[in-house]
Amino acid sequence: ATTDQKYLVIGSTSHTSSELWLVSTEDSSAPPVCVVPKSFTLNSVVHCKGNLYLVTNANAPDYQVLKKFVHSGNWEVFIPEERGSRIEHFEIFEDYFVVCRRLNARQRVDVIELSTGTTHSIPFSPTQPFSLSWASHQAFTSNIFGFFVSSPITPTSTVQYDLKYRTLDVIKQEKIFGSPVVKSEDLVCRQVTVTGADGVKIPMTIAHNSLVKPDGSNRLLMKGYGVYGLPTNLSFSADMLSMFTRGWIIAYPHIRGSGDSGYEWHESAKQLNKINSVNDYLACIRYLHDNGFSTPARTGATGASAGATILACAALREPELFHAIALHFPFLDVLSALLDDSHALTVFDRNEWGNPHDAKSRAFIQSICPYHITLSLLSSNPVVPVPARLPHMCVVAGVDDPRIQTWQPAKFVAAQRLLRERRKVSGDLLFRMLDVKGHFGVGGRYGKLDESTFEIGFFNHYIK
Repeated sequence: ATTDQKYLVIGSTSHTSSELWLVSTEDSSAPPVCVVPKSFTLNSVVHCKGNLYLVTNANAPDYQVLKKFVHSGNWEVFIPEERGSRIEHFEIFEDYFVVCRRLNARQRVDVIELSTGTTHSIPFSPTQPFSLSWASHQAFTSNIFGFFVSSPITPTSTVQYDLKYRTLDVIKQEKIFGSPVVKSEDLVCRQVTVTGADGVKIPMTIAHNSLVKPDGSNRLLMKGYGVYGLPTNLSFSADMLSMFTRGWIIAYPHIRGSGDSGYEWHESAKQLNKINSVNDYLACIRYLHDNGFSTPARTGATGASAGATILACAALREPELFHAIALHFPFLDVLSALLDDSHALTVFDRNEWGNPHDAKSRAFIQSICPYHITLSLLSSNPVVPVPARLPHMCVVAGVDDPRIQTWQPAKFVAAQRLLRERRKVSGDLLFRMLDVKGHFGVGGRYGKLDESTFEIGFFNHYIK
């Protein structure tokens, strides 16, 4: 239903298309009304005081908000598109429209007063990176907007913002128990800008304890994704506190392919341009090494699912930059997966990586596919030089993963073992197969802690 409960919304939506109908909750005899015909656009509709507001990417890749009367008139622009600043969330109240955008890996929340059109932004720290998420079931007639805010160094706070009086109130903050107790004020979180190989400016978030000095002696852990237009997760994780107390630097590269800076940021690293994600990742690591944050011998990296594809490709292309990597439920045989027409995700994945039935796309996919890079290193014509050593690797998979079938990481590990044996390549290789269902690891509180503890132990063992 719309927030004001005046209409039921009937939607038919895919990843690339949508169709929306409204049914009145006040007149049971009224037929459904189509407000957005079937089209290759993504749309959401809300209602307030006789007006419909449509959030759409039609002719606006980073989304705009349109407005019209329910029963007449044409759509008019209410909130225009801002290129590079994508609308990722919105809420409507009786007197206000709230919209959240993301630009250069930072979120911004704008409040528009419906009666006057005046706009202001909710004040957040201009320097410290943060992550916002949204409270469900906002009260339509209220002036209070509820949300959650956290950062890599700050536990989640429940916050209420008064839209009328423009005041922020922290209702509750998550408490972290244990020893040693780490205070947020003893930690540092900031964003830096990295120049990529082709001159593009790449945001990167860095978090560490305040005692860390840029003298090259620190241990570094990279945590990235950079696929499918999804934003980089900067929310708080208590697991990382033990890393901070041991002097680790945690870095989050906001590489192209992610959703951290609008539609073009994602589009510029899709299909034949997917190598941009890998190059950006490598540029961020070089920046950290060149500026004294760490050294290759003290650098680790972790990635999951398709994020592990980017990491594994980067580590195989330039292994000298990494000492240890962890790949969780990893997408490692990209080419074979994209050739499988029976798999439910194939069409979706081809939109991101390319269609291997096209000869040019197939050759490119092979060049960035970690499994096929490994096979090429075993051949007489490798796509990259055969290294003397590879990073220590920990590959974690599940026996019943509907997205990444077991054979993918198993094939990669078998090829890596053969590479180490035949080419005399050094570097330990661990393969952990979990008896779990699903794509996101062990469920439950203790299962997640077990996975996290294993990874932290892996990095602390190999990177002293």
